[in-house]
Amino acid sequence: MSHPLRSIVVLALAVTLVALALVSPSPARAECSSTALFHDQVVYSTGPNPHGATTGDFNGDGILDVAVACSDAGHGGASGAVWVLLGLGSAGVGNGTFGPATAFAAGTEPFGLTTGDFNHDAHLDLAVANVASGNVSILIGRGDGTFAAPASYPAGNGPFNVVTGDFNHDGIMDLALPNNTSATVAVLLGRGSGVGDGTFGAATLYPIAQVSTGIATGDFNGDGNTDLVATCNYAGLVAVLDGLGNGTFGSPRNFTATTEPFAVAVADFNEDGILDIAVGDAGFNGVGILLGQGSGGVGNGSFGSPTIFNNGNQCAGLVVGDWNQDGILDLAAGDGRRNVVWTFLGQGSGGVGSGTFGSITSYPAGAVSFPLTSGDFNEGGFTDLVAVNYGDASISILFSGCEPAPPPPSNAPVLTRVRDVPNDDGGFVFVTWLRSRLDVPALRTITGYRVWRRIHPESGMAAGVSEASADGVRRLTTQTPRGDGTVETTYWEEIATLPAQGLEGYGYTSPTTQDSM
Repeated sequence: MSHPLRSIVVLALAVTLVALALVSPSPARAECSSTALFHDQVVYSTGPNPHGATTGDFNGDGILDVAVACSDAGHGGASGAVWVLLGLGSAGVGNGTFGPATAFAAGTEPFGLTTGDFNHDAHLDLAVANVASGNVSILIGRGDGTFAAPASYPAGNGPFNVVTGDFNHDGIMDLALPNNTSATVAVLLGRGSGVGDGTFGAATLYPIAQVSTGIATGDFNGDGNTDLVATCNYAGLVAVLDGLGNGTFGSPRNFTATTEPFAVAVADFNEDGILDIAVGDAGFNGVGILLGQGSGGVGNGSFGSPTIFNNGNQCAGLVVGDWNQDGILDLAAGDGRRNVVWTFLGQGSGGVGSGTFGSITSYPAGAVSFPLTSGDFNEGGFTDLVAVNYGDASISILFSGCEPAPPPPSNAPVLTRVRDVPNDDGGFVFVTWLRSRLDVPALRTITGYRVWRRIHPESGMAAGVSEASADGVRRLTTQTPRGDGTVETTYWEEIATLPAQGLEGYGYTSPTTQDSM
């Protein structure tokens, strides 16, 4: 898929003419200078005993929502549920608030969950790891923020978390789950023909050294196959299982981690092209960073000894992001003993990380707060955090302290962001823009906004482009002088027209010209 910022334009429609100026993306933001990276928490109620959380646009309005696995259904019920909080806002732009949580049935004691479009209907689904019932529940999304009754598949003894990946290269999502009662990792391959049908095959169990709670994916040895890394909770190890590309995995290779590894995340923290591992400790051993080994930007599947940060504190939930917008990856961790969220700022220079962390700061959260997830919920361009408060039946939203004030409206609409729609295999992007300052209902100067996308010059659609095409779709060309005296011709086609309503901003979910992972 070509770069979306170069492929989408928005034109303001006047009463009698089309504004001809093509809009540009907003300039890149500078590094955040705020001392407090996150504001005080905003708390939302969930079901009893919330544990894992994930984000996604579950009702297709372009605004991020939050789903939380709650391990007690309440009222003495044995089964748990997934509680979904829909993000609020207008015209596809979230305002950082959420509606009341709605419960959807899962298995018994659901602890971990993740999203994916498992049946390829362009709606996000949920996969939920149920500790007590020993299975994973698939909740098929209807696209309106609701979910069908769960279909459950055995996944071993005590599945605690769940991740997705295409382990056998068939284009269909598969699942991997760490088990907390037996020392195994369960792998379930997705079924379908070319595309997933939302069902899964029988679990294959891979023994590891100890019971497990954390799992992540990555290609650690550069062979193009997805590998797994799982915590071995009371052995002080992480187990790396090399993917063989056919949906099976090799025997685990163990690497020293923290004393009681609980959570795990994967990223290239020192930016050498090789994936590293971050491990969060459930006791008092902080976060351990295991740098991936290899050469020439290709990992060999092995890892160095852990470097420990924030020793003496619990870091039982982990999420990776760039909290201060300096181009270097940071970490956040949940501490259920102190009821805080720790942030670790990545160190380095020139926007390149060194794999080390400094400036460790804590921010208050709720009771027994440790699992984390993240997202830009108020569309400020910076990442916010979600802490799941197991002891409070709630989640805490910690908004970034780096949100800048939006620029004033201009005569032309200003394209602010084009982002990929998560888990749709690259089929859509979500476009947001600020209104023209002529978009005032009393004046009726601007009647609407027309969204165009670029056509590849070699496609059949580019031939005979005109405002009045035979198939009824408006197409046009723009010409830009090059430095060598030639002219670059760009072909566009109209994909939508939205009415002007005097709003501060607008949004539209646009199909792309080709799918891309």
